[in-house]
Amino acid sequence: MPPAFTGHGIYLLNPLMGLVWLLIGLLIAFYVYSDSSKRYPRGSLAPLIWTVAVVFGGLLVLLLYLLVRPPERRD
Repeated sequence: MPPAFTGHGIYLLNPLMGLVWLLIGLLIAFYVYSDSSKRYPRGSLAPLIWTVAVVFGGLLVLLLYLLVRPPERRD
């Protein structure tokens, strides 16, 4: 049996799972940027700052954003 199929799991799936987690992270970052762009005034750096913070801070910063974000603006 090839080495990729020995042990407790199929090791060929590890790179695929990495891509799945990367895609999930990008989708979350896109959501935070688009949502915060609707909630903060045009030209504000807040959407970019929140997006970078979520990318580097992970789930904890995402939960913080969801708790402290301002109400949605109705233009």
